[in-house]
Amino acid sequence: EEHGGRYGFGWLADNHPEKIAAPFAVNEGGGTPIEAAGGLTYLLGVGEKGRLQVEFEIRGVSSHASVPWQGTNALYRLSNLLERIEGYEAELDTSTSLFSHLSNFAIEHKPSAENVEEIIDEVQRDNPRFASMLRALSRMTVTPTMINGGVKSNSVPEV
Repeated sequence: EEHGGRYGFGWLADNHPEKIAAPFAVNEGGGTPIEAAGGLTYLLGVGEKGRLQVEFEIRGVSSHASVPWQGTNALYRLSNLLERIEGYEAELDTSTSLFSHLSNFAIEHKPSAENVEEIIDEVQRDNPRFASMLRALSRMTVTPTMINGGVKSNSVPEV
């Protein structure tokens, strides 16, 4: 677990690799059971979404905050970028293995890019956690996570 899994798979691999000397390893598939089709199901992870970290540096011109028109506030420029990221709609994709097994969860429609949103909306009513998982696995997700700007509270930030 990447967040606080002190004695998880990473620890086991680092400290006792002999215990996992196998061609395959099974993880917890998200760690949360799914209630569907009248029972509790634990998913097995067969892959992970990739991760790409990108850093942007937005530049402006610094000035004193009492005369902001003498500068160009980098944070306003950043807000335009954030709005574009928020408005981004990723291509829908149902090629991951989970989507080929949705019939096991009493989902009758064969998922496709054309109907996956409708399927997710139906699942959302009874099983919001499963719907959230389907939403995450059916598209690339993009989200800003950290922002740093300015050096003084009385100055227009230039970076």
